[in-house]
Amino acid sequence: MDVMFRWTPFGIIGRMHGDYFIRQGKATREKELLRLKDHLRKVFWDRDRRWIILFPEGGFYYKRIESSQKYGIEHGFPHLEHVTLPRYGAVKAIMEEVGPKKDYEHVDGLVMSESGSKLQKIRDTVGAIREKKYIKVCCCCWLIVSPPQLNSSSLSVNNTLSSLFLEMRPPVKYVLDVTIAYPHKMPLSLLTLSFGTREPCDIAVYYKIYDANDVPFDDEEKLRDWMYKVYQYKDNILGEWIEIYASQTDPFYCLIIQSLLSDRYYKEGVFVHGEVGTRVYFSWWKIIGQYVFWLTSFYVQYRIFLFFLLHFARSIGFVS
Repeated sequence: MDVMFRWTPFGIIGRMHGDYFIRQGKATREKELLRLKDHLRKVFWDRDRRWIILFPEGGFYYKRIESSQKYGIEHGFPHLEHVTLPRYGAVKAIMEEVGPKKDYEHVDGLVMSESGSKLQKIRDTVGAIREKKYIKVCCCCWLIVSPPQLNSSSLSVNNTLSSLFLEMRPPVKYVLDVTIAYPHKMPLSLLTLSFGTREPCDIAVYYKIYDANDVPFDDEEKLRDWMYKVYQYKDNILGEWIEIYASQTDPFYCLIIQSLLSDRYYKEGVFVHGEVGTRVYFSWWKIIGQYVFWLTSFYVQYRIFLFFLLHFARSIGFVS
């Protein structure tokens, strides 16, 4: 989340969870990518995290849509109406750090080197047992998820070799793309969420999963094109007819063209015809309970901060 939220009540909880706070802007972009990689190495792995949630669009739709469309027209990229062109720098950084490795293969959940050396196999096996198994990534959110750990006995390894095992990490296995559709194309604001001023409505969520090995993160241009195709598909299943001129030999575009006449959530109320969704209900008791919990949490934090603030003020003689 944005660094401006770091010291808010939920930002403090986020820090405790090991969330990453990003500084936006062109001046800090390259440094932020390096900091993100460092965060993955020092926090993500050590805390045994299973998911990485990423918002590639990087901002509010109403703030970005005009500049996104202008950028697309100037550079010949897809013209999107219901989503904006994603930013791929963070995706590339994450996949480079925790993505599939070319020199390794995965056999029965173990990360095995293709070189086949005994030392490498020891490193691979212990690394696989020491770390939990796999991770997964998300595209309106991008997620990275790990499957359950191995049910295997611990291995006794000399301490002098243990440092060799630290570099072995379970790779990203899936990219989970999440598309969210709001009624009348109007997302819920913080005020409407807090005070319930909007009429009851359904929010639709569509999931599509990709194999991480199919993500060309080692080439920036290919990654950009791949993500733009993903977002063009998202735009098509949300919106009205958009005429696409594409090569019939491209299977991805063929999939889009075949679904254009039917997949219209904002027009027909469905993402994909023939796919049955699951309705999720939230009980009033659960909603009220969550409000009570967060209000109580806020009050407790307020009292703690006030106590330390008054104690400091008295210590310097500012308050008697």
